[in-house]
Order: sequence, then structure tokens, then C-alpha cells
Amino acid sequence: MGYAGIGFGLLALVLPALGLVVGDSRATAIAILGIGGLTAVLTIVGAIVSGYVVPRRRYGADAELARRVGARHPAVASDLLSAVELDQTAVRERAAAPSSELVDALISSTEHRLAGIDPASVVPARELRRVIRIAIAVGVVHLVALIAMPVGRGWRHLIAPTPTPFGGAHLSV
Repeated sequence: MGYAGIGFGLLALVLPALGLVVGDSRATAIAILGIGGLTAVLTIVGAIVSGYVVPRRRYGADAELARRVGARHPAVASDLLSAVELDQTAVRERAAAPSSELVDALISSTEHRLAGIDPASVVPARELRRVIRIAIAVGVVHLVALIAMPVGRGWRHLIAPTPTPFGGAHLSV
């Protein structure tokens, strides 16, 4: 989701500047901003899909989530996956099912071992720090652009008409 946010930020930075490059009129800039708005909405939808829907499908089943946690914490990997797989009703109801007391004991001991694990440790901190740094950099670039673009008049120039000198009167020579 971080990349989608970065893409949205860069899009918001590039489109107004593109509007000034393509045409100096306010209507052209607003048309390009409208197209950019549609693109931004599609970017947000993409961020929701990649940040919420895809992880829910990938780690929606208990066994996949247990594998993910086990990959980050190898000390509990085997017991956690075994406890999850043995706790399924299909396993407990078959003819040669394992002992319910043993399965409950494994689940209980695994639960106690998992209590010491911080849920945030399952998510790689390196990726989170990198996305935060990129977001701060994009924010700084936006701030500089807000102050400097276009030619010192800022982003307002794109949505407000430029005041004409002398109240719009033309000078005759």
C-alpha cells in the first residue's frame, strides 16, 4: 500500500506542472487535473486491493497465517502450524483422529509461547521504515513545489485566474 500512496503523491505533484507545460490556460490545467483525479481514484482503488484484499486472500486461511508467523519466528513455527492443522474439525472428526486431550495441550502450550510475541514483529520493520522515508521525501518535494511553482506564485495559479493589470484595460500605443 505504501507504493500506491507514493504513486498518488507523485501523481499529485506531476499533473499540475504538466498542466502548465501543455498549455498556459487555466482550462487546460483543470482538464489535466480532472484526468489526474480519475487516475488518483484508480490508484486508491489499487491501493485498497493490494493492501487489504490481496493480504486477506493470501493469509486468510489459518494455515497460511501460521506459516507467515513461523517464517518470522522459527522457534514456534512447527508447533504453531501443527496446532492450527490439528484443530481443524475435519481432522478431529475422522476415524483415526488424534487424541483431543493431546491436541488441546499442544494448542494451549503454543498459545502460551505465542503470548510473548509482539504482533508488530511479524511485519518487516525495514519495509515500513523505507515507506515512511519515501513519504516524507515526497512531502518535502510537495512543500518545495507549493512554494516555488509556478514561477513563485504557487499552486493557486492553476485554479485561480491570474489577475490582469489595470483591471483588464488594454494599453494603446
